[in-house]
Amino acid sequence: MYPNNKDYFKKLIPFAREIIKLCNQNKIHVILYGSFAHFYYTKQRMAVNDIDLMILKKDYNKFLKLLKTNQIDFEYNLEKKEIFIKKNNLLIEVDVIGSNYSELLPSSKIKGYIQIDFYGELVNVVNLKTIEKIYIIANNCKNKDWKKILMRTKDFEKFLGRKIL
Repeated sequence: MYPNNKDYFKKLIPFAREIIKLCNQNKIHVILYGSFAHFYYTKQRMAVNDIDLMILKKDYNKFLKLLKTNQIDFEYNLEKKEIFIKKNNLLIEVDVIGSNYSELLPSSKIKGYIQIDFYGELVNVVNLKTIEKIYIIANNCKNKDWKKILMRTKDFEKFLGRKIL
């Protein structure tokens, strides 16, 4: 099953797999979250416009160096500890655990995920309980994406069969 933007998704997955494989080879622990995780569990009709990853704070500089060494196009926001990896119109967003919506996870020890086969590459994805916590935090932020987050939260509530807000 594919999300609503099947053609784009088919291009996004190999790009994300390449970044995940690079992390695995260099012992950088990554966790998938965001719209991919939502889609992975719910299989709801939605678009997956990017792949969201989290890394440990201790791996941030190592990860940046790895991107530079492999000549991978990226931008970063040092203050927010966000990294945006780009390839044509494809996007992978990387957050440091403990920042942004990943703030519910302690920066030294990661819990709340399961391991999956991501199209041939092993990777961790947040579990349902962690997605629920992320949506609760995200809905309290009231940022520019708030309406989209609220809509996704409502879809997630339908999947769970109960309210989380």
